[in-house]
Amino acid sequence: MKARDVMITDPVTVKPDTPVDEVARLLVERRISGLPVVSDEGVLIGIVTETDLFLKEKGVPFSMVKLPSLFNEWVKPERLQQLYANARKYTAADIMTQSVITATPDTEVCQIAEWMMHHRIKRVPVVEGGRLVGIVTRHDLIRRLACKP
Repeated sequence: MKARDVMITDPVTVKPDTPVDEVARLLVERRISGLPVVSDEGVLIGIVTETDLFLKEKGVPFSMVKLPSLFNEWVKPERLQQLYANARKYTAADIMTQSVITATPDTEVCQIAEWMMHHRIKRVPVVEGGRLVGIVTRHDLIRRLACKP
């Protein structure tokens, strides 16, 4: 089975200049956990995920963020107010992951599943000629497993 057999062909995307609060709104409204970031020509340039919104702090490596201490800050009303105000200053380009693992429409699904497990990712954009043509999520793989072929 190939990526083309399971991928979503019209994924929700954002542009690099999309404000972070709009990214968050899309994630919540669409009930998804990540969005490809594409140029006006549809070229994949990055991906922004809930993790990028929730754990990344400007200039702090992901491995150095301590979840409990961040949570302690989040529950303080004045800190929440500051975080929301600061979010409006940033765009998808500011927080996106630029080094994205991608597949082609002909990539085997088992290879995509292996990448997801090995790299602890939930989605793999599908590109053809640099342009985004779809996305495969863990949910897509599980849905396919639950359905009889």
